[in-house]
Amino acid sequence: LEDGRLADCEAAVAQVLAAAPDDALARWVRASAALRRGKPEKAKEDLVVAARGGDAFVAETAARLLEELHLR
Repeated sequence: LEDGRLADCEAAVAQVLAAAPDDALARWVRASAALRRGKPEKAKEDLVVAARGGDAFVAETAARLLEELHLR
């Protein structure tokens, strides 16, 4: 994700989500990729799921990013 290889990132995340659809980190990564592509609406559902579950850091980060999107 950080090196800009969004297609590779999305493919890897798709594999994770196929096995674990509610994986919070994978949802956050997919949302981040969508945002980098300029698709905030596509990112919102993933951020909602990421904000609800998993690791506290991921949940808090997703919630803050979701809040920022609502303010725009």
